Amino acid sequence: MHTYLTLVAVIFFSALCKARPTVALTLEDMANIDATLAALVSPDSATEPASQFEVYALRFEKTYESKEAQNSALSAFVAACFRIRKANAEGHGAAFGLNVFSDIQPLDFNSQYLTYKPPRTVKTGEKLLRQQTAVAPAGAVDWREHTGVVSKVKNQNQCGSCWAFSAVETLESAFVMGGGAPRELSVEQLVACDNGDAGCDGGDSPNAYAYIKAAGGVLASTDYPNRSPQTGQTPQCKIGHSITVNGMSQSLVQLDDFAYACEPCMTVDCASQRNREAALASAVLSGGPASICVSADWGWQDYNGGVLKSASCKSGYQDLDHCVQLVGFDADADEPYWIVRNSWTAGWGEEGYIRLGMGINMCGLANEAMQVRASEGKMSLPIIDPNAPVSPPSPSPSPSGEYEYEYTSPCHTWLWEPKHGESFLGSFCHKWDIAVNAILLLATVGCILSCTVRMCYCIPACVRCCSSKKDAEHDGALPAYDELAPAPVPVRMQ
Repeated sequence: MHTYLTLVAVIFFSALCKARPTVALTLEDMANIDATLAALVSPDSATEPASQFEVYALRFEKTYESKEAQNSALSAFVAACFRIRKANAEGHGAAFGLNVFSDIQPLDFNSQYLTYKPPRTVKTGEKLLRQQTAVAPAGAVDWREHTGVVSKVKNQNQCGSCWAFSAVETLESAFVMGGGAPRELSVEQLVACDNGDAGCDGGDSPNAYAYIKAAGGVLASTDYPNRSPQTGQTPQCKIGHSITVNGMSQSLVQLDDFAYACEPCMTVDCASQRNREAALASAVLSGGPASICVSADWGWQDYNGGVLKSASCKSGYQDLDHCVQLVGFDADADEPYWIVRNSWTAGWGEEGYIRLGMGINMCGLANEAMQVRASEGKMSLPIIDPNAPVSPPSPSPSPSGEYEYEYTSPCHTWLWEPKHGESFLGSFCHKWDIAVNAILLLATVGCILSCTVRMCYCIPACVRCCSSKKDAEHDGALPAYDELAPAPVPVRMQ
């Protein structure tokens, strides 16, 4: 009873002051709050979610800058409660619950945290790192149990840099497995200096590896600290400026080799990739953790624990939107699973990890799995040349065959894309994109003018406009201005 009254008092004080409470919660208080929130999202709960919003805000130390922000968070929280109840009732293997992301609308969450950008083209040959002979997943390994191989769970926070965390974490693991001492490397270097990716606006781990190879290695995080998670903005590259060789405390970790851990899938439907999970398991067992990219727009925001095994989590190549690290598996468990490290803090999921079901290419985890080899590099700054193309090492013949991939284009859209430090013409991905955009602009202007002077031409862009004009002629009135606007050109979502 005393604990209950204490909680009521603290929540009332928090609501009254509109600030984080100064009263420290005991472990017992925390356990009671967790039980309350867990009951709130159970399938048979009839509790009105809004009535527990203050409890949620207290548990996750939430404060809001304005009444508008608080109302938006409340709306997202209520929707999350109903969404989680539904998921728990359907039974997807895992348990879903409220967490630090439950006051974020799914679209806002996706734009901030799910920022994988697949390469624009797929052309150049790339090899497998190891020859594989496994025919079925077998055994188990958890690289977290091997000292130094897996570093602590990190937090990408407001920066959409999952791709950089995935690449750097796997480089750290490979360095230790190659005989190096555990060392946390700089994610900030990739976010700021990798011109083949888009910093806090997304990227792709294979592109990141190509950059690391070309640059000569990655600095220690102590020499180039990670600041972008706090700002949410892509910073300027400081190598050669405030980051100097005289300030280096440790040598670079260089990338010796990088390639696929199993044959990749880059098609719309990658369901058959489940047949390659045995090869992936063999590669992880013998070669250590792998960098993978997954589809995380279903279930991941609300994941609380257990083995996620659901068709609702898509597995096609174009469905991939988040990069993480594969650190182990257990093929002998009653419900076989993969162990995946995320970059959303240790407070998410199972202390920062998620388990995904084996044998169904869950969330597309086997589509683009990559492993690396790393070693001690030079006591010198990475090579930084923004104008140099980033390309992969020439692959040597592989008994496992070669697969298609291209790293040379840093472009993610053929539209005009503002870039820091670039001129207007330099902001186009390719020189022919200038002509394409010019033609589109002229066609749009021509379409609007043709409607304005009541003359329609037979071009696709004017069909809607002409239809509106004909309807207006029939009604004896001109179409409204907003009916003349051309349909927006679709672009790839982040």
